[in-house]
Amino acid sequence: MGAADYKLRQTAARDAADLAMLDNIGSHGLSLWFWQGAVKMGKADDPLDWGRQRMADQDMPFAWPNAVVAELDDSVLGGITSYLMPQLVDEDKAADPIMAPMMDLFASAAGHWLVDNLAVFENARGRGVGAALLDHAFELARKAECRQISLVAADDNAPALALYRSREFAERDRRVAVPWSAHVKTKHWLLLTAPLN
Repeated sequence: MGAADYKLRQTAARDAADLAMLDNIGSHGLSLWFWQGAVKMGKADDPLDWGRQRMADQDMPFAWPNAVVAELDDSVLGGITSYLMPQLVDEDKAADPIMAPMMDLFASAAGHWLVDNLAVFENARGRGVGAALLDHAFELARKAECRQISLVAADDNAPALALYRSREFAERDRRVAVPWSAHVKTKHWLLLTAPLN
């Protein structure tokens, strides 16, 4: 499979389940942890369904209207969610001690084009899908006349960091990551920013 074999397309509400899975992959399981909290608080019956509902909510910046997927034979390979970062962040996440470090970095990127999530399903990795999606986000940012594009990455995600460096992203800030499970290896969340020429 090469770049010519798949296509990028704007998502629709029907893609919410795929977007929820990709959001969880991109966050290294942090999204699922957060959605499980909604179940514990009685806001939802099932964490994955709660994630799907959030991705289907067209009024949320991280949801389907701001997402693009790579697709082959009607199967989603990966996706990216990006948008002009608003001044406000999700208050529920900002108040949570585990989510707060990441939300703090997001807030400092206000006014930038923000890559909220970039993830590729495991069976489609190593084929340029992530790079094609990221390059598409650069195109959107330029069309929006933004001067910078930013994202938050885990310091232990070497393949992603290599891709970001290849697109001239540089570390602008970092926060200590608070572990959300015993398997977490992330020590810091990194705010990476690239110029838009």
